[in-house]
Amino acid sequence: MIRLTLCLALFSGPALADPCADLWFSRNQTMNQAGYCFGSNLGQALFDNADCTGKTVTLTPEQSRIVARVKAIEKEVGCKVDTTSRRIELEDLALRRQLTVQPVLDEFPSGCVGWTGGQIRLHAGTSTATQVIGSAQTGDNIYFSHSPQNGFSYVTVTDSAFVAKSGGWLRDGFDPALCTQNLP
Repeated sequence: MIRLTLCLALFSGPALADPCADLWFSRNQTMNQAGYCFGSNLGQALFDNADCTGKTVTLTPEQSRIVARVKAIEKEVGCKVDTTSRRIELEDLALRRQLTVQPVLDEFPSGCVGWTGGQIRLHAGTSTATQVIGSAQTGDNIYFSHSPQNGFSYVTVTDSAFVAKSGGWLRDGFDPALCTQNLP
């Protein structure tokens, strides 16, 4: 897992401005979806406690796996997020709020520069039955910075000028041969 720190430092995908912020948000958005009531400044600023049910919540098996994986990575990397703050630096925050399943950072991020295939639909969750929240088009760059889940990969998308534009869960079957360049 020490390689995660090195890989995250070397990869410049748009969602990885602060890996610990990414991990913190995934864990806490999962808890928020289960009804957790936040007490920290950061938690209260990012999550609406209006519909919370308490400090002890019941997680689904999938949510439990996500929280456990994130906690293990946070511990290994030594993450410390300032929860007295009221802001978090996460470029894909608006997208992440739309997700029904939160992604977990991957040890081996990769990317596709110059997608040459057609339009790809991106979903809010790890099922094609979930809402389409974004897409990738010919010429876009697609970044894989998170571990696959249930046959889907969470991706972020930039345009040809590397300006963040979209993201969501991509169904497996992505063909890296349709990229002008593949990042490690």
